[in-house]
Amino acid sequence: MYRTFVLGFLFIFFGCYSKKNIELVNYEKIVSHRNKGLAYLEEENFTEAEKEFKELTFLAPQDPLGYANLGLTYLKSDGQINKSEQWLKKALELNQKDPEIRILLILYYELNSQDSLAFNILKESINYSPNHIKTLYKLTEYYLKRNDINSKQIAQIYLKKIVELIPANISAQLKLIEILLNENKISEATRGLNKISQIFPKLPENSVEMLENSIRFLNMEDLDQAKTYVMIFENLIRPTSFYKSSLIELKGNVGPVSGSPILRFTKIEPVKKYKKAKDYALSKNKIGLFSSSISFLFIMSLLLFNGYGFIDQLITSDILKSLLPFNIHSGFAQSGLFFLILFILNSIISIPFSYYNTFVIEEKFGFNRTTKSTFFLDILKSFLLSILIGGALLFLALYLYDNLNDGFWLWLWIGLSFLIIFINMFYADLIVPIFNKLKPLDDGELRQKIEKYSKEVGYLLKNIYVIDGSKRSTKANAFFSGLGPRKTIALYDTLIEKHTEDELVAVLAHEVGHFKKKHIFSGLIMSIIQIGVMTFFFELCLKLPEISLALGGSEASFHLGLIGFSIIFSPISMLSGILMNYISRKNEFEADAYAKETFNGEDLSLALKKLSVDSLSNIYPHPLYVFFHYSHPPLIQRLRALN
Repeated sequence: MYRTFVLGFLFIFFGCYSKKNIELVNYEKIVSHRNKGLAYLEEENFTEAEKEFKELTFLAPQDPLGYANLGLTYLKSDGQINKSEQWLKKALELNQKDPEIRILLILYYELNSQDSLAFNILKESINYSPNHIKTLYKLTEYYLKRNDINSKQIAQIYLKKIVELIPANISAQLKLIEILLNENKISEATRGLNKISQIFPKLPENSVEMLENSIRFLNMEDLDQAKTYVMIFENLIRPTSFYKSSLIELKGNVGPVSGSPILRFTKIEPVKKYKKAKDYALSKNKIGLFSSSISFLFIMSLLLFNGYGFIDQLITSDILKSLLPFNIHSGFAQSGLFFLILFILNSIISIPFSYYNTFVIEEKFGFNRTTKSTFFLDILKSFLLSILIGGALLFLALYLYDNLNDGFWLWLWIGLSFLIIFINMFYADLIVPIFNKLKPLDDGELRQKIEKYSKEVGYLLKNIYVIDGSKRSTKANAFFSGLGPRKTIALYDTLIEKHTEDELVAVLAHEVGHFKKKHIFSGLIMSIIQIGVMTFFFELCLKLPEISLALGGSEASFHLGLIGFSIIFSPISMLSGILMNYISRKNEFEADAYAKETFNGEDLSLALKKLSVDSLSNIYPHPLYVFFHYSHPPLIQRLRALN
């Protein structure tokens, strides 16, 4: 609560709440990188095109567009063709049915003389997209290469379909006429030539005569002459823009590499999707700012209007003594009652905001599954748990304070350190079941994959649980707890529902990375050191009666000394929090690298993308906000590191 005092002041003073802090990457930024990449590609500036399309994959990691065009860039650039395969395959993974992506991958296999693979993809493509012109034409070319009767018949079927779909494509018309002439189908070829004269009335003058001659010789059943004039006719119209356009429509851009860039997005919704994420971030930040401001004003009011002194006088007053059934003279009773009153007042302030966040904001954006009964039952459980744990800690601190003069802080430090270790060991066994149901992960492919991976990396993990997170939210999560034989992983049911088995193992590999890199141990040590510093300063504050008097007390007291310590230590706590966040972000990169090394970086990338998209998280936060508040690196930075 008292950290809120300092943070609230800094928040207001520096104006941290700005549109930049909550700005999400927008559609316009994505479009900009797309357009720049396409422009550089057209100019054959492949180095700059590569940069733009790579940035596009970071900004729009769920859309195949960036990956596909990056693959095309490598196809077109000298000496980098082999780089294209992984990006084109990545694009195809994101959208199996996209015929444009398949065409680019086919082009890669053709350039590497892997025609059988290209042909197999073509046959798959036609099932997904039976009317895709480029696929139909590619199949036509492949069947014509086979040079057997059956293949020629199939090629003719595909070509006729193309002509039906785009009758104004003169290249397709002429290709079909060529096949018909070779098969001596005079009447069909004649109809095709007559159709050309009807569809294209403004042909170059020198070509019109050749077209008429070809029709005349067909009527005379002189196939050789007819073929000759058709060939001359095609050669005369090749320089025209409409002929070149017709070829591009069939094959893509004409050149050494004839693939065309993908110009439209396949999974990104313009503006709307980003607006939803921005609206969510705005709503969360507005309620957060309002809540922090109220808490800040509450603490300031207690300080300015002698609120702490009033509560201190209240708990020792004769009126209260007559109302309470227990001896208020004990230090534990006075301090306990003091903090209970503050806890109740703070809850009165915070609960309405929590209710609004759950049942208005989270509900509006489709995340909330918490019932009102669950909400208030959680509050009650948290209240009782706070009293139980807080009361035990208060009793311990007071007992040590009353019985030790110098060195009180050292024994308190030891006691709190053991408590932290105990909670780390038994959190999943003692705390989690109060709020959620845990059940062992069923035997099956997922459990087998997890156990196989843990065995391969030498990290035996037997306690694998599923937690019913879906009863409160649609958001996915997972957590590790425990040390030694108590190591436990809990997967939210929403996480299992939304992710593939390989993605889940990749998430697990990331968490294992924290253990293997000693992050859990070092984090525990740093927490214990931080507690040691806190207890040392706490004892110093208790030895200064001026602190209690400054807060409105009539004499030095344990509880007022604790309040004073909380306020005085807040700047130090904030600075240590910034340092801990920095170390935490560094550790996350190392755990990501471990997952990539021991399992699969792509699966982890996909899992991170899904988590970010599903939770409408801010994937492009302000760097200053990240520096102060983020314990995990932003998604874009993590994806860059993984790639």
